[in-house]
Formats: sequence, structure tokens, C-alpha cells
Amino acid sequence: MKVVVYLSDDPVHARCLRAFAAGVPKDVTLEVRPVTEYTPADTAVVFGVFKKNVPVSWPRGEIMRRQKQAGGRTVVIDSGYVKRGMEPASYYMVGFDGINGWADFRNKGMPSNRWNELGIELKPWRDHGETVILCGQVPWDASVQALDMLDWLPNTARGIRARTKKRVIYRPHPAARQHPGSVSGCETSTKPLAEDLANAHCLVCYNSNSAVESIIDGIPAIVLGNGAMSEAVAERSLDNIEQPRRPDREHWVYDLAYCQWQPQEMAQGKAWRHLFR
Repeated sequence: MKVVVYLSDDPVHARCLRAFAAGVPKDVTLEVRPVTEYTPADTAVVFGVFKKNVPVSWPRGEIMRRQKQAGGRTVVIDSGYVKRGMEPASYYMVGFDGINGWADFRNKGMPSNRWNELGIELKPWRDHGETVILCGQVPWDASVQALDMLDWLPNTARGIRARTKKRVIYRPHPAARQHPGSVSGCETSTKPLAEDLANAHCLVCYNSNSAVESIIDGIPAIVLGNGAMSEAVAERSLDNIEQPRRPDREHWVYDLAYCQWQPQEMAQGKAWRHLFR
């Protein structure tokens, strides 16, 4: 097997990619190249995917396209889902051929060990909250690049208000608070998500990771787009906003924990052994 790891100039990306390369077994042919220098391989490894409005991402999109065309695979590393953004101990997703709900993590029916190691409480489902949280996302992000977020937000807010009398709290994404900074008919909050969840009835988003946080916290989520990591345990229609589904989540969190790895775990070969077992 031949594996090519493609480095980018971003230091966090490069750290994760080098860690993954360190965990590739010695009997595998390994090359480490700049992201602009594609060469055919059984498996390519990149950080992130193509974003049509972010030129720096275009070379990884080309790598993934050419891998697919040649019948190869691409391991994609990107932001994780639980305990992310906590450098240097952050978790990052590692999966085949995409991100989030579009990726193949080889993680169905996983044991509880990795979830237990995270030390996070899966809180009981709550109800009778007074607000509905509407979450914005970065308009140029890969997860929503087929969507006009600036249209989706006010349209969704109107749909929520037509179905419930609860207050609607709009949360602009921290990386794009001006896109937009407010939504008609909604209160705007830039508090930590945990504070808004404390009084929430449910959370509504397109496919944001905020739904993962909400569901773990015991607040139902309504996910209206595809590709969300929470799809399996989320409500999918605003029509059910007064009584969103509250399914069993135990096996979902077990599987979720096998989607993400710390760089030191990648360097130890744990992510590799999981994906290529």
C-alpha cells in the first residue's frame, strides 16, 4: 500500500498531518508532500475538504477528486465533535472521503471505552424549556456551501415562529457574527452555548456541531440539513417542534467517540489501526 500525506501551511493542520504520518505502519510506503504536489496513491491524507469560496482549500479538493477518479481513497482530518478547540489536547475527526455525516468513520457498533475516557456526562433528556435556539453557521464553510445561509436563517426563523410561541434566540456563529448579526423576530445571543441551553426547549440548525453539544446536554435538536453528525438522534422537521424526538443516545455517543482522535493518538497509530482494521 502507498500512502501520501499532504501538508498545508497551517501549523495546526500540519501538526495533525505529521502526527498521522508518524502512525502509519513501517511496512506501508509513505510519502509526505506539499498539498500542491499530487501523486497517485492507494490512500491520500489531507486536512479539510474543498470550499468553493476559500481558494486555499482548492488543492485538497483536487486531491480528493483525483483519488476518487483513480479508485483510491482519501483520509480526511478536520475539527472533532467533542472536546475540540482545546489545543494542544483537541480532538480531530479522522474519516474516509469526506467530513462529518458524509464521511466513513468505520464506527458502527463501537464499544463504550472511548466515550468513557472523555469523561463527559450524557445528561438526561430535559423538557419544558422556554426558548428555541436558532444557530447560524459560517456561510463559506464546506458543510453549507450548497446553501444560502443568509436566506435560510430568516426563512427558518419564520418557520419556527409559525409553529411555536416560545422565544427564539438566534446565535450567530462566532467566526461569522456579521453574517448576519441579527435575524428578524429573534433575540440575539453571543453567550456561551451552555448558558443558552440552560433554558432551552430545543435547538434548531442546518447541520451544525451545536446539535451534538445540545443533544449531549439533554436538549433535543432539530437538524434540517444533511451531513450532520447528530442526524441519527435529532428531529428532522420543524412540524414537530413542540415535541421533538428524544431517542436513546447511548450507542450514538459510543460511535461518535470513534470518529475523533487526538494528535498523539494519531502518532501512536490508533486512528490508522481503527480505520484500516
